[in-house]
Amino acid sequence: MKSFRIFALAMVLVLVLTSTVSANHILGNPLLGHTGSVSTANSRAPDFTIQEVEVDGTVLSAGSALHVERASTVYVDVWVRGNDVFRQCTDNRARSCYDVKVKAFIGGYEYGEVEDVSEPFEVEPGVTYRKTLKLVIPSDIEASDDYTLRVEAFDDDQSTDDSMVTKKSFTLRLQEIRHSVNIFDTLFNPSNYVQAGQPVFVTVRAENLGDNIEDSVKVTVSVPQLGIQTQEYIDQLETSQSQRNSDRNDGFTSNDLVLMVPQDAKEGTYDVIVRLDYNRFHSFEEQKYTLYVRSSQAVVQPASTLVNVDTLAQKVEDGKGAVYKLSVANLNKVAQSYTVEVSGTDSWANVVVTPMTLTVQPDTTSEVNVYVAPNEGFTGLKTFSVKVMSGSNVVTEKNLSLEVTPKAVASDTTKRVLTIVFVILLLVLVLLAVILLIKKLTEDKDDKGVEGKTYY
Repeated sequence: MKSFRIFALAMVLVLVLTSTVSANHILGNPLLGHTGSVSTANSRAPDFTIQEVEVDGTVLSAGSALHVERASTVYVDVWVRGNDVFRQCTDNRARSCYDVKVKAFIGGYEYGEVEDVSEPFEVEPGVTYRKTLKLVIPSDIEASDDYTLRVEAFDDDQSTDDSMVTKKSFTLRLQEIRHSVNIFDTLFNPSNYVQAGQPVFVTVRAENLGDNIEDSVKVTVSVPQLGIQTQEYIDQLETSQSQRNSDRNDGFTSNDLVLMVPQDAKEGTYDVIVRLDYNRFHSFEEQKYTLYVRSSQAVVQPASTLVNVDTLAQKVEDGKGAVYKLSVANLNKVAQSYTVEVSGTDSWANVVVTPMTLTVQPDTTSEVNVYVAPNEGFTGLKTFSVKVMSGSNVVTEKNLSLEVTPKAVASDTTKRVLTIVFVILLLVLVLLAVILLIKKLTEDKDDKGVEGKTYY
C-alpha cells in the first residue's frame, strides 16, 4: 500500500512538471532558452497602426469632409507606427514586421481605378514611418458628390486587413473646377492625308467640365508651320449640372472649319493645333494632332467653293424622311450666294431645301439642309443628285442614295394573341345574346299566364 502511494505521488509530480514546461514553451520563457510563437497568425494583434492621415497638408478626421477638385493631383501622407511590443519580431520564422505596404484608393469611378500603393518597407517597434501616396483625380469623374477615401496598411500575410487600426476611411467632397473646358474629340476630313493645294475640313467637339456656364468660347484650328488657321465661336456651353434642368447640352460640335493647304506645301507631317479660349480668354485648352501632306504632282488651280456632305447614303423606315447636311465653304475674296437643285426624286419623294438661297461670307462656311420625304408606301433603294449652283454655274454635284424599308409588321405571336382575344370577345357576345333571349322568353311566358287568368 505504501509503495502504491509513492507511485501515485511520483505520477502527480510528473504531470505538474509537464504542465509547467508546456506553459513556458507557449509563453516563451527565456529561462528555458526557447522562444514561442502563436501558430495562428489571425489570432494576433497587428504589429503596426495607422496613426494619422493627411491630404495636401490637412489632417483628416472622421465625421468631417475635405474639399477636393476633379482633374487635380492629391497627395496622401500616411503615418504608420510599429507597436512597442511585437509578436516576437526578432523571430526569423515569423517576420511579422517585414513587407508592410500602405494603400490609398477612391471607389466609384466608372472608367478605371483611382489608387496608389507604396513600396514594401520594414516596420520596427516604436518607430513611426511616413509614406506619401499620389492620387490623380480624373477630369470626367462625377462631381458635386461625396466619395470615400480608404487608407490601409497591411503586411505580406494579409493578417491585419480586418483590423480597425490598420484601415481608415474618410469623406472627400469632390467638386468641379470653376472653369474647365475640354476638347473631347477632333475629326479631320480627309482623315489620312491631304493633297497640297486642297482643303481639309476639321470638326471639333468641346465639352464643359467646369462649374460655370461658359460664354463666347473661341475655337481655333491652325497649322503654324504652314501659316494657316481658321476660327469659330461657341456662343454658350452649359455645365453638366445646369443641363439637367434645361434642354441644353454641356457639349458642342463645331461647324466644318476649313484649312486650305498651300499649293507649294512640302510633303511631310505637320502639327495641327486645336485651341479653345474661354473664361473671357483667361483660360485655354489645347490639343496637338498631326496632318500628313502629300506634295502636288501637277499645278492644280484651287477651287473657289468647296462643298462637303455629311453622308452619301441613308436608310429610313416607310413614313419617315431623311436630312442631308451640306457644308459650303466660300474661298473667294467676296461674299457668294448659292442655291441647291435636287433631281431624280419627282416620282417617289418630296424635297425641301432650307435655306433656299445661301449667302456665304469670304473664308467662312455655312450649311444647307436637304430634306427628302419618300411617298407613303414606297420602299426600296433610290438614288438622286444634288447640285450646288452659284448663279448659272454648277459648283459641284453630289450623287446621294436613300433606302426605304417597310414598316415593321406584327409578329406571329401578336397575331395569335389578337385572334384569341377576338374569339373570346365573340363568345362573350354570343353568351350575352343567349342570356337575353332566355330572359325575353321567360318574360313573355309570364305575361301570357297573367292574361289567361279569370277573376270572379
